[in-house]
Amino acid sequence: MKIKPIKTITQEYLDNLNNPETNKFLSTHGKPQTKTTVKKWIKDNKPYGVYVDNKLIGTIHISVIPVIGILVFKNYQRKGYGLEALKRVGQKKMLTGIDESNIASINLFEKAGFKPRKMWQL
Repeated sequence: MKIKPIKTITQEYLDNLNNPETNKFLSTHGKPQTKTTVKKWIKDNKPYGVYVDNKLIGTIHISVIPVIGILVFKNYQRKGYGLEALKRVGQKKMLTGIDESNIASINLFEKAGFKPRKMWQL
């Protein structure tokens, strides 16, 4: 097996991306992929091809999604400053990690529109 940058977009690659069994969990949510959309995705995400016997069998990439954390000093907590700060950041897609015992922070992020999501960690 080799991991190396994707240099060409083959019809087989496009066919696999458009296969409902392959793409059901992708962020494209089943939207048809074209050479143009895939070129843009490759440019934006810098994925690597997974090759076996020089045949592309998949891709792997590390997303560049901002991870946000917030600290509000004790004397200023529970006054709405945290929520206002989160709303002013203006990002459309962010992740956060919150200790499950930090109920106040969980409530704050839920008020700001964040949804719980399972993450796996190495």
